Amino acid sequence: IFQEVYEAEFEAEFKAKKIWYEHRLIDDMVASSLKWSGGYVWACKNYDGDVQSDTVAQGFGSLGLMTSVLMTPDGKTVEAEAAHGTVTR
Repeated sequence: IFQEVYEAEFEAEFKAKKIWYEHRLIDDMVASSLKWSGGYVWACKNYDGDVQSDTVAQGFGSLGLMTSVLMTPDGKTVEAEAAHGTVTR
């Protein structure tokens, strides 16, 4: 779905700004994210994002260091939570 939306709605604008979209398999993206030092946006479906953000956070030290913040474009509304979860076993 990401590829179809990109081609239909964003490809021309991305090319004009000299940025790009590329599809990667999840295991490749996780490995790459641990090697790279930023400069990319990683779009995931909800479950993939939950699992992979935990994996990447652990790779950098601890889930406790991770933040989880949603902010509206105008910055007036913010939702923050403990990214590592709060449910005990």
